[in-house]
Amino acid sequence: MKMEFQGLTYEVMGEGIPIVFLHGLYLDRESTMFFFEPQVRFNGFKRIYIDLPGMGSSIATPSASANSIFDSLKNFIVSIVGQKKIHSFRTLIWCLYGSSVGSPFSKSSALSFYDLSGNLC
Repeated sequence: MKMEFQGLTYEVMGEGIPIVFLHGLYLDRESTMFFFEPQVRFNGFKRIYIDLPGMGSSIATPSASANSIFDSLKNFIVSIVGQKKIHSFRTLIWCLYGSSVGSPFSKSSALSFYDLSGNLC
């Protein structure tokens, strides 16, 4: 199901532990979906494929900087992945996957949400 949050277009598939997928430069969420969906069995996982700002169907951030893209992603993660699933223990709550330009954003997100990140794929 294709959805939108503050200018970011994303698609959700399945139910369970969230995995946030960030695609590579000049690509879109469909390129990542095309790679993973037919190949991998995701039983028990909710897959969230995002179009990064200014790519795919997402609106570009006003300043087009890495910091503004990262701020958009942080807002997305807090709102869509949610804080209500946080426990006092560092357990597997959600996963991140980043390819190409999505990789540094995944790493930054994992560091920013250190207490929330169970795994970095």
